[in-house]
Amino acid sequence: MEVKKKTCSKCKKLSIIWKTRTVGGEKLSLCQQCNSKIERELKKEKVVKVREKKKAVKNKKLFSNTELLKVADRVFSLYIRLRDTNDDGFGICCSSGRYTDWSQIQNGHYISRKYMKYRFSEINCNGQSAMDNVRLSGNIVEYRRFMIEKYGVEAELALFLGSKEEFHYNSEFLLDVIKIYAPQVKKMLSMKTFDTSNYEKEILKIESIYNHE
Repeated sequence: MEVKKKTCSKCKKLSIIWKTRTVGGEKLSLCQQCNSKIERELKKEKVVKVREKKKAVKNKKLFSNTELLKVADRVFSLYIRLRDTNDDGFGICCSSGRYTDWSQIQNGHYISRKYMKYRFSEINCNGQSAMDNVRLSGNIVEYRRFMIEKYGVEAELALFLGSKEEFHYNSEFLLDVIKIYAPQVKKMLSMKTFDTSNYEKEILKIESIYNHE
């Protein structure tokens, strides 16, 4: 008896359907060749996930939360400073409006960084002069004016209200922060015209934390 052929969901060819399976929420009728290809891809994805899980466990053992927090702070601080300065290394302080050199620009938190929910928020953090951030304790009146002008009253209020919510972080969260921002810092450093060699070396060392086998 001749087996009835149907159109394969993947290659769209008229074939003998070898297997029907659900992939990514989609039900597929597959010929033998396409089914074998998908099985290889799924197996490869599974191997990658297992490897990443093992790597995360290993990193968790190698670095304490305190150590990871320190690295995450450093990477994110570099990101904000680079984001808020031009290619020549100058930026405008978010609170005073002064044109400030890269060496004097810091990662100024609108809502204190002790509130972990917004410690790594791109809205809550902005380039701020060392004078305003440290000596003027954030120059909060002018900082608030900047926040409202740039992000709006609702966004500023949402940060204030949200800061009261509890937020618990773990090593996976901190590793994610490092993995997200280290590559961006590396890319931005390459675009600056001032000497960034020391920072580039620092980022290479930081990358080894999440690339550690």
